[in-house]
Amino acid sequence: MRKQAVILIVDDEPIARKSIQALLQTEDYHIETAVDGNEALSMAAELMPDTIVMDVMMPGLDGYEVCGRIKANPRLRPIPVIMLTTLNDKQNLVRGLDAGADEFLCKPVGGLELRARVRSMLRLKKQHDQLVATMRLREDLAQMVAHDMRNPLASILGYAELVLLEAGLEEEPRKYAAEIHASAMRLKQFIDDYLVQAKMEEGRIKLNRTAVDVGRLIAKVKDNHAVVAQSKHVFIHVKVDESGGLGRTVEVDAALFERLLDNLLGNAIKYSMAGTDIEVSADFPQPGDPAIAPGTCLRVRFADQGSGVPLEDRERIFEKYEIVALKHAKGSQIGLGLAFCKLVAQAHGGRIYVEPNQPRGSVFTVEI
Repeated sequence: MRKQAVILIVDDEPIARKSIQALLQTEDYHIETAVDGNEALSMAAELMPDTIVMDVMMPGLDGYEVCGRIKANPRLRPIPVIMLTTLNDKQNLVRGLDAGADEFLCKPVGGLELRARVRSMLRLKKQHDQLVATMRLREDLAQMVAHDMRNPLASILGYAELVLLEAGLEEEPRKYAAEIHASAMRLKQFIDDYLVQAKMEEGRIKLNRTAVDVGRLIAKVKDNHAVVAQSKHVFIHVKVDESGGLGRTVEVDAALFERLLDNLLGNAIKYSMAGTDIEVSADFPQPGDPAIAPGTCLRVRFADQGSGVPLEDRERIFEKYEIVALKHAKGSQIGLGLAFCKLVAQAHGGRIYVEPNQPRGSVFTVEI
């Protein structure tokens, strides 16, 4: 952690730069200067200053444009920007606020006021940095705990499966074992999704696209859920576009896409009523189909006969950690799994959405 706060002064006038620098010299700051907007953007990205003091009127990129670009960059956005201007009308003030400026000072600026505003901005920046550090520590701790939970969960799942495979097991113990297995599987999926999603959000995972046989992948996902589906008396039917058959392939990240399909089928089973069907279908839309987004090469649908998703929740159910109460269903939907599905679909240039099934239930559709 650096000891001195870094202040970047941006002004095309040499005398103005020296004047502002002189006003701040009484403070223990490390001061850097930029002579125009382009240099300011370059130096901001390199130095990551704690505050930027910038003139509005500059040739080329003016202060509004530079400020707007800084605030549009997620990495630079937390840097406070103080704008200096000789313009004091409301229109220019609004323009500066729209660009994301944090403070305004009118030229000629006094030393006391400038130093006070800079100190104020530095306090805000320090609070932001401390909050980010705290959140990062919590995220790291959560990821470490999640990693450590994987081994005991694997043991629980393994022993539960052994019990369920026991031929002479009575109905009631089998029911209990199935509940243990299903709960452990949901927890495992939650942990896996959390860890992968954290890496994707940090940009640490890049898609490894390979040609994947869609029919075989869906069949594999179905097999993964066979025990739970059988215990709930839910019947899974798979239909892959006959024109492509089991040999039809698409270019996807196999591991991530399998997890996406696995999550959607797991959700469908979880919210299905006993004795109902789940229809899993895959087709390969023709280019130019007005019903789909341009560039879509694969569409997979999961149609269940569960309680359905209310109209007002069909968007936010895909947001991270959203909790949506589903009527006639046990518990609520915690949106990490579906948020993960959305992230994977978008990473492939596609989308995911939910519509009502008829006469009841939901249809989750993935298009890539």
